[in-house]
Amino acid sequence: MCRHVAVILVLLSTCQAGPAVQAGTDPFVVDTLLDGVWLFRAPGSPGSHTNSLVIERDSGLLVVEAQPSPESASQLIRAIGSVSKKPIQYLVLSRSSVESTGGAAAFPETALVISSAVTHEVLADESRDIAGAARLRAPDPAAWVAPPRVLPELLLSSAVELLDGKHRIRLMPILRGHHAGFVMLSLEEEEFYYVGTMISAERNPYADMEHSDMRAWVNSLNNLSMLRPRWIVPSSGEPIRTDQLRRFRDSLAWVIGQVENAFIERVEVDQVVSFAMDSPKLGEYFDLGAEPSFVNSLFEKALEESSQTARKRAGGGP
Repeated sequence: MCRHVAVILVLLSTCQAGPAVQAGTDPFVVDTLLDGVWLFRAPGSPGSHTNSLVIERDSGLLVVEAQPSPESASQLIRAIGSVSKKPIQYLVLSRSSVESTGGAAAFPETALVISSAVTHEVLADESRDIAGAARLRAPDPAAWVAPPRVLPELLLSSAVELLDGKHRIRLMPILRGHHAGFVMLSLEEEEFYYVGTMISAERNPYADMEHSDMRAWVNSLNNLSMLRPRWIVPSSGEPIRTDQLRRFRDSLAWVIGQVENAFIERVEVDQVVSFAMDSPKLGEYFDLGAEPSFVNSLFEKALEESSQTARKRAGGGP
């Protein structure tokens, strides 16, 4: 395997995937996006499954996202066998949250597990919560139990390139944004980018109070939109267009602006979130009927960041 530094932020526009195929009795629908590139998605199981990307290489397969649990990972591995008989050579964990890492224990021990150094640090610390939105989506959140953790073996602190096979694969860790240390995958020649949870196609994004950075998140999306890529693949749902990316970016920027406006209006801190959410645009940007809804998390995270900025300006430190 060859490793090189390099990777550039970009995004995609009109998507023309091959026909979707149901993978046997498993919950996954398989979209052929490019020659030797498949998207496994489970539209009927948003809480227990996520998208996983599979790329065929000369010596084996590269899989992005291990699924939220060993059970869903086992289903994925069986479904992958319906499109390729090659062994799984690499498993890329885009972030530390359980939606990406929970099923890693079900993958073959011969697969090289790759993540950012930040993700490895979080997974190695058992006191760090990796539940993300998974616990909130569970039928009984109080009884939810985290799956076993698998520590990555190849850690990325800068971009890496994999050269064998028909596609030139680039993996790039992003230090700040929706999730610290998120790894974005690109097939630059095909203008193809896997962006994971950087974008919520369901208009129900989750902001992690520990890992998310709202302003960096908006900046990352803005940089991506300016590159006008052809393919944008999120961690749930179908590939999206550039205009959808921009709409999502605008929704996050609007949240930040609403919170900042509340400070300008001298709203009491404990009333800022309700004040900021009191707008008809809330329903235009976000799916308020989603169950559970994570829209509050965006405003709470924006409030935390704005409060920190205000304290620094006042000389109070972090």
